[in-house]
Formats: sequence, C-alpha cells, structure tokens
Amino acid sequence: MGYALRHGLAFCLIQDRPIFLDVTADRYFALEGESARALLSLARRSRAPASPEGLDLLLAQHLLRPIESTTEIVPCGHPPAARSLIDLAPAGIRSAGLPRILFALGSTSIRLGTCGLAAVLATIGARKAQLDAPPATIGPLKDLALRYHRSRGLSMPLDRCLVRAVALAMDAVRAGYGVTLVFGVQLRPFGAHCWVEHDGEILDDGVDHVRRFTPVLAL
Repeated sequence: MGYALRHGLAFCLIQDRPIFLDVTADRYFALEGESARALLSLARRSRAPASPEGLDLLLAQHLLRPIESTTEIVPCGHPPAARSLIDLAPAGIRSAGLPRILFALGSTSIRLGTCGLAAVLATIGARKAQLDAPPATIGPLKDLALRYHRSRGLSMPLDRCLVRAVALAMDAVRAGYGVTLVFGVQLRPFGAHCWVEHDGEILDDGVDHVRRFTPVLAL
C-alpha cells in the first residue's frame, strides 16, 4: 500500500519546508515537526523512512489518502520562467478593449467569490483539455495580455493577482491558447502570488517580481 496527496492539494519545498496550497479551502499552510519529516521522507527528500507517528499525523490531517500502488509524492517542479512579455512591453500600449477587460475582471471576481477557487480551476482545466491545435500566431495572445496589463490602476477594487491571472487565463483558453496558471509562495515574510505563462514566458508580470516566489501549483 502507498499514499497519495488528497485531491485539491499541492505543495512545494522552500529550504526543505513543505508549503501547501489547499485549492478546495483556498488557503496556504506549512507543515512542521513530525508531519513535515514524514512528508519529506515520502517525497524522497530524507533517507530516513517516514515514522508511523508522522504518517498517522498526515492521515489525521487529511493530507494523505491510502492507495493500492506505491507512488512517490512529488512537490511542484514547475521551472522558473526566464522572460516576461511585460518587461519588453512597448510604451504607449493601446487602450482598445479596456471596458471588456474590466468587465472580465469583475465577472471573475464574482465567480471566485460564489463558486470558489477549486471550481474555477476545474473549469479552466476542462477547457484546456478540450483544446486542439493552437492558433497559428501568438500575436492575439500577447495583445490580450497587454490589454490586461494596461488596465492596471483602472480597476483598483479588482486589482488582485488572483483575479487578474484567472481572468487572463480564462480569456486565453477561450481563444485557444494553452496557457499555464501558476501559484507561488515565499517565506519571511510569507506571501503568495499568481501569474500566467505561455511557453516559458510570463504574460502578466515581470521576471524580477515572479522569481521571488516558488511555484506551488501550475496548471
């Protein structure tokens, strides 16, 4: 018998400290003590086997589920992006389409509040799974991302990274682009961030800002 993470959980390691994102509960948390040591053992980051006490703690916390096969529990391994569309964005970006962007931000904020993060991410994942061949050119995706960037400061109540990234990802997937929605965390001080990438390029933030965060979930 083996163990797997409960559905809706993802984690990363920062200096061998497990940091979790619980998509269902829409919260981040860190493991410490015996439960952290047990998880590191399951993730092959420690030569010592997971203790029965540690496994019992992980099961009691509903972080693990028993499975028939033996499977390694793997932290998020999303590679850091090396370039950003925003860092290279030209001055004087056109403001065309901003009302529609603002409407999309408002709709996404309402959807996240009423449906929850897990349901919204499931919708994005299902639509990505249905994509066929990508569009012939990348220009429309970059134009879309730059319009979202141009709307910053015009939508202060909606100017949160989660709302912006989810709205952009949903629009991009509707247009046929298989973008990646990335969630990241940092410690000391704790912080969380969310951004969108396509083929290793960040679409809605700069490299210097994003590199402060360790990816915990990429989908």
